[in-house]
Amino acid sequence: MSTEEQFLTDAELCKRLRISAPTLRKYMKVGAKRGRVGKARDVQNIDRFIVCGKRRWLKESVDKHIHGE
Repeated sequence: MSTEEQFLTDAELCKRLRISAPTLRKYMKVGAKRGRVGKARDVQNIDRFIVCGKRRWLKESVDKHIHGE
């Protein structure tokens, strides 16, 4: 697996979680609403970091989040 395949961009994360980019920014700022059902809740808990000023998400952490692990 190459290095690029281990990380996701914001757009790729949004596609996997089926949310829009503005929704992702909102969740990162204030968190998801209490009681929200779905894969998008608690995106703040997904491992991420900044590379050259761009946010990247650890694919393994995203997969665990989606599968509820």
